[in-house]
Amino acid sequence: MMIQQRTAFTGAVLCILTVALLVTSGTAGWTVPTWEELRAYYNYDATAPLNAVQTATNVTPSWEEIHFSFDAHAGGRAPGVLYLPRGQSSAPLILFLHGYKGNKENATTLARFMCPQGVAVMAIDAMLHGEREGADTAVVPADLEQVGQNIIATIIDNRRALDYAATRDDIESDRILLVGVSMGGIFGSILTAVEPRIDGAALLVAGGRWDILFQHSQYEVIEQWHDTGVKVQMLKQHLAAVEPVNFAAHITPRPLFMANGRQDRIIVPPSAQALYSAARQPKEIHWYDAGHIGTVIQAAPEMQTWISHQLSMLSQEVALQEAQ
Repeated sequence: MMIQQRTAFTGAVLCILTVALLVTSGTAGWTVPTWEELRAYYNYDATAPLNAVQTATNVTPSWEEIHFSFDAHAGGRAPGVLYLPRGQSSAPLILFLHGYKGNKENATTLARFMCPQGVAVMAIDAMLHGEREGADTAVVPADLEQVGQNIIATIIDNRRALDYAATRDDIESDRILLVGVSMGGIFGSILTAVEPRIDGAALLVAGGRWDILFQHSQYEVIEQWHDTGVKVQMLKQHLAAVEPVNFAAHITPRPLFMANGRQDRIIVPPSAQALYSAARQPKEIHWYDAGHIGTVIQAAPEMQTWISHQLSMLSQEVALQEAQ
């Protein structure tokens, strides 16, 4: 499920390497910033008006598909889509983060599975993707500082998407899970750490340690970055604010599900293991004898089981709180 176009996956390394370079703290030390410093990169004004507008609606036998947009953190509009199960007054929510060169509509596949089970799915376009302003230009601009701002803005816009969900009576704001694929899984690890409204995360073909990826990923475009003269020391020096390994421990006590491929040459296994090792319990990782795309396909049934279990546990917690 959630199978995106091949380019959405095979392009992931280009984005990953750029993230590693984007940097940004202005210091030259090797010290990892404190949690307060890391979290501050993703702070935003939650009182800023959304000015949300519903732009289109499509009804199918399984869901009501609502297209909307709201004021983005860095200016312009953030386009989104919400799939609501039909025949329900309210539903728990899965926030979906798409992969590199993907878009919000990639969430449709997830909606096909989850809406018949009474679960809503929502997604927005990442910066320079889908219907975003500038999406017809290079997804990875030459200005690395701007790339960094785009990535942080994407994570903040997903927080604002949850603000939008909170304005709707048909969404249960006390039962929210995140599903992220490839780039979406990488960003999702950071988003879950800094966003307390997310009750758990399923990250498919995601990883950490940009230096590992830079040295060991076999994707062809990596040679272009080696040719620029970038060194591993530069990556280690400048990536703290966007390094998932620095955020993973703060997902706890929310549960974490990871799925990775032993044959993945984009998110290589040591990168996936680094992210998993940095996380705390409760966590689980599922390994598949597959590459980047094959892992997503094979992981779908186990991920669906995990989602159902987590939503059931959240329902029990809500019922217990209401009874007290």
